[in-house]
Amino acid sequence: MRAARTRLTALAAAGVVAVAVHGGAAQAAAPSVRYDADTTVTDAGGTYFPDSTGLGHRGHVEQGSPAGTIRLIAHGAGKAAKFPAGCMATSCRVIIEAADAPDLDPGSGDVTWGAQVLLQPREVTPGANVLQKGFAQGGAGLYKLQADGGKAGCVMVDTGSTNTTVYRATWATSIADGAWHDLVCRRTGSTLTLTVDGTVRKRVAIAADLGVSNSAPLRLGGKNTKTGNDQFFGALDNAFVQRG
Repeated sequence: MRAARTRLTALAAAGVVAVAVHGGAAQAAAPSVRYDADTTVTDAGGTYFPDSTGLGHRGHVEQGSPAGTIRLIAHGAGKAAKFPAGCMATSCRVIIEAADAPDLDPGSGDVTWGAQVLLQPREVTPGANVLQKGFAQGGAGLYKLQADGGKAGCVMVDTGSTNTTVYRATWATSIADGAWHDLVCRRTGSTLTLTVDGTVRKRVAIAADLGVSNSAPLRLGGKNTKTGNDQFFGALDNAFVQRG
């Protein structure tokens, strides 16, 4: 959505989400990608969500089997992306996927990612991946925002690690209450922080040299379109990634 700015949308648009939420001096860095979900475009390559940063990271709609669909719902004065509801029993699958690009890999530098999320109690599942790049296994490395069991969490895994440590910053309180929530993950040096609606809810220590640099796409709504993809069944808006 474009109007009726909340804390997340206003700060993401200004490119200062991390500093405004977590404190500190202002940063000039702008988001590497952001999907305001106000519209979709369909061309010969399929249907995609435009990247509102203008950097061209198209978020293509990819369906599994059985196929799920994404529809646009009202959010403030704009729209949001509603992931498949009404087909949880059949394990329908659908995600938004953007091709790998250098500006989506933070390496060992600071990075912020997040989204506005709406989740109903009936939409809670054990695995619910909101935004991710990479995987926890296989040495790819990972940064992720999830809502597993209705609880917001940030996850990071080092790329190339042979003895994989999964770092999680998870809030114990459920966000599956039928209200919109601003969820922001922030890696700063050796700290991973989860912020919910502008308040820091969890902070954990991570390896200072942890780096994420892989060839995986950026995905919203699930880790892929295969069986057991940790499908997200809620709605999201203004998903973004910002390096620095």
